[in-house]
This record gives sequence, C-alpha cells and structure tokens, in this order.
Amino acid sequence: MWLDEHFAVEVQVRQRLLLPFLQAACKCGERCFLNIDTLIINGQRFSATPKDMRSLELHYGDAVKAGCEREATTTEGQTVLGFYGKFSPFSNFNAAEFEVNGQKFPTVEHFYLYKKCDLNGKKELAYRVLKTPQPVETIAISKGNVLDDDTRLEVVRTGLLAKFHQNPHLKEQLLKTGKKILAEANPHDNFWGTGCALRSDLLSKPGQWSGKNKLGVLLMDLRQELSDT
Repeated sequence: MWLDEHFAVEVQVRQRLLLPFLQAACKCGERCFLNIDTLIINGQRFSATPKDMRSLELHYGDAVKAGCEREATTTEGQTVLGFYGKFSPFSNFNAAEFEVNGQKFPTVEHFYLYKKCDLNGKKELAYRVLKTPQPVETIAISKGNVLDDDTRLEVVRTGLLAKFHQNPHLKEQLLKTGKKILAEANPHDNFWGTGCALRSDLLSKPGQWSGKNKLGVLLMDLRQELSDT
C-alpha cells in the first residue's frame, strides 16, 4: 500500500509506524494488508498503540531489522551502506537513550524536534515532544517550527555526538563501517536523505542522488572523529 498524503498527518504517522511490519509480514508469507491505520495479519488487527507495537516487534522485529540496511558498490568500487528505519543503529529514529545538558532523550529525532520547538520559543511543544514515546509521532507536534540549515546541522551533530559517545555498542558499530559511504536511503527527504529508496538501483550511484544525504555526511564525519581519538 502506498501512503496517502490526503490522510490527516496523525493517520500518516500511524501508517509509517506500521508499514515496516506490513512489509516484513508479507515477506514471511502472511496474509496481511493495511486498512487506513490498522494492520491486519491473518485476520488479527494491530494498531499503532504501544502494546500492539511491542507485539509486532516481538514477532517481526528480526525481519524488519534485516530489511533496514543494504550495501551497494559504486562503479569506482566504493561500498555504500544504505540505511532506513528505526531498526538501524544509524537512524535518528533508533532507540538509544542519551543525555544533553542534564536532559535525557530516547532518540536523536526526539532531541532534534525538541530543539526545533525550544529554539523557536515553544516550550510547551518541546515538553510534549519529550513525552511522546514514538519518535515519528513527534513530527506532527513540531510541525511549523523551522530552523535554518546551519542550525539544523549543528543540532543533529550534537545529538549524534551524545548518542554514540554514551552508547559504546553503537560507537563500535559505527567504527566497524570503516570507509563505507553511509547513506540514509530516505526517498522522501532530500536534505537528510539521499532522495532514493533503500532498494533503488540509484543507491550505488551517489552522483545521481536527488538528496544531499546530510545525515550520512554527519555520521561519516563523526566516524572519522571517533577513529582519530
């Protein structure tokens, strides 16, 4: 099912939470489909509630994780490691708690959207972001709060530094990528992502990406910084 942008933002958020599990269940041979914002697998209905999401992760989490990263080789022989979705440790939606200035954040996405609200003087919205469990749900809360590109990059860089410094197992995974080109294969984002999908043939052709892959660039810069220390 393609996500319908005519749905309310809240419905689209729930759809994006459920879509990876729809894809994973289909690959596992289950009878499944997405009915607006309800996932139906073999007749059983799942919504985007914390309880149902835990159940989906228990049954299909491994299959989702296996589909969140992909390697491709460029014509020059470089390896591109594409990633997309919260099960990749390189995603801003990946659950990895860290602390900045005494405040704890469950994901980099929470930190980024918290700062978008906070720097625009929207303290109440920033508080709501912190109290929202799923990072994708924070997008609707922070909608309309804009930062210039330099500030956006600095905020996310700060979040990534904290995340990987304070979670040694994630730091190790980042360093293990060596010289690979890290690419957020997000077809819907031309700033943070590549603008192409994880399974697209374009993943191996960085020169043809419509997106700037700023998240990938920040991660590679951080990887170099960590390897130098």
